[in-house]
Amino acid sequence: MHQPRRGKHAEVVRVLRRQIDADVHKGLVAYEVVSIRGRGGGMGDAVTADLAVLPAEWGASDETLADPHDVALAVEVGADEQQVARYAGDGVPVLLVVDPRRGDWTLYDRPEGGRYQGVHQGRYGDDIPVPEPLSLALATGLLPRYG
Repeated sequence: MHQPRRGKHAEVVRVLRRQIDADVHKGLVAYEVVSIRGRGGGMGDAVTADLAVLPAEWGASDETLADPHDVALAVEVGADEQQVARYAGDGVPVLLVVDPRRGDWTLYDRPEGGRYQGVHQGRYGDDIPVPEPLSLALATGLLPRYG
């Protein structure tokens, strides 16, 4: 279940975004609070990521919803199994879920049949290996934990 927004929630997003912004290339940009089109195509079917890495031209468009196949990485700070299943079912290629309550993270990739085939887990302090097209390692040592 998504925790209410608070300072530490925003700090997780900020720490990850700074690393992505410093390393992002190939015309990709990290955007905060992005709604991603669901299978039904409307706003009611969308999921809203805390952070999404998309082609730079998305930021100049009038689109309300991002195409899930354009998302190089979606990030959720706290997400339940139902939310993860929605991202997989919508075809978002890579989803990172960071849990400041437990101090751990899970990276999901290769969606197929409504489920992610790849599940990679670690704890704060372990680098997160983000696959192509980003191909970067996100450091987690400075991510805050909820009190």
